[in-house]
Amino acid sequence: MNMQKTTLIGIVLFTGLLGCTSKATGLPTGKGGDLNSNPDVAVRAFELRMAGRVDEAKKLLEKAVAANPKNAPAQFELARDYFYTIMDQPDQVSDNLKQKQMAMKNNLRQARKAIQKAIKANPDNPRYHYWAGKIATYNAIYDAHSIWTMPAVPTHSNDAIRSYEKAVDLKPDFHQARLELMGCYDRLPWLCGGNKSKAEQHTRRLERMDPVYGAKARCEIQPRKTREEKIAIWEKIIHNFPDNAGAHVGLARELMHEGDLPASDMEMCVEHIDKALELDPSHSEILLDLAWHYRRAKQPDKAKDGLQRFLHQDPSPPVALQAIALRELATIQSMQGKEQEAESLVKQADELDPTNWPPFRWRPPTDLYVAP
Repeated sequence: MNMQKTTLIGIVLFTGLLGCTSKATGLPTGKGGDLNSNPDVAVRAFELRMAGRVDEAKKLLEKAVAANPKNAPAQFELARDYFYTIMDQPDQVSDNLKQKQMAMKNNLRQARKAIQKAIKANPDNPRYHYWAGKIATYNAIYDAHSIWTMPAVPTHSNDAIRSYEKAVDLKPDFHQARLELMGCYDRLPWLCGGNKSKAEQHTRRLERMDPVYGAKARCEIQPRKTREEKIAIWEKIIHNFPDNAGAHVGLARELMHEGDLPASDMEMCVEHIDKALELDPSHSEILLDLAWHYRRAKQPDKAKDGLQRFLHQDPSPPVALQAIALRELATIQSMQGKEQEAESLVKQADELDPTNWPPFRWRPPTDLYVAP
């Protein structure tokens, strides 16, 4: 088997693990405080990161954990800071692909070390175990892209499963962790911990505990439902829970899965987006998906309208997502030959947040926007 085929197999197996990602729920507020105190240093670092000052946040946290390695909140936030920058592109133009990949792997390695120290200091915190699972998942995805690193994939995959299992053991209503766990069991081969029976068990439990997460799991579990079947699942949830914003978001996303939709479908999609934001403005990230759909459907003006609407939401979206929206606006402007406007938008995005996450389909996990 040549390297290209091996790489393709790895991508197919493991990029599916990202399918059950959470959606933005708004940015909780938190007070800072004495930077020398154990919990507040993590909160202050979080606020710096949310203001686009990731390097300052890292320095603050590294100083804190050097002084006290058992500072679990600081170790946790340090792990998320390293994770936050794994997709950041180095400034040096001369860096080749291998150097960039090594930088990504080093950030994942540092994130793993920090989250393990956080768990050692506080083993009963379910969020720490959830993030151990998230970091292990990305390690598996990274290693699946190369024949040389692929032997490590089963280790990272099983680590992810154990971490998610621990998270839901500690907090049975941690629905996002259970959804990620279901995805691992469902998509991974047996060598990497896959177990179709357990995937079904967790899907049924989600359906009993939360209608929206239950619908997400049922739509994603193998065998995959058709688009019409998925839409029917969401319509049933909305019928039973008409004031659940997440249900309206779920249906809107499902409607947008196709490239070119009839005008009636798009009207219905926008209606459900409007209803979701009326019920809960914190779901504003759906506007990014709407813009992405319009750009894919070659309707750039409608895509720009969606992005502008997102940027003017109240409350304001997290800085990181504002930067992603501005970069997407820049892409559209460039496609339309408006290079000066595009350069200005990129500059604004870099001022807000220099961390260059690729847009939309590789957005950072929502929990990055939740205070430690």
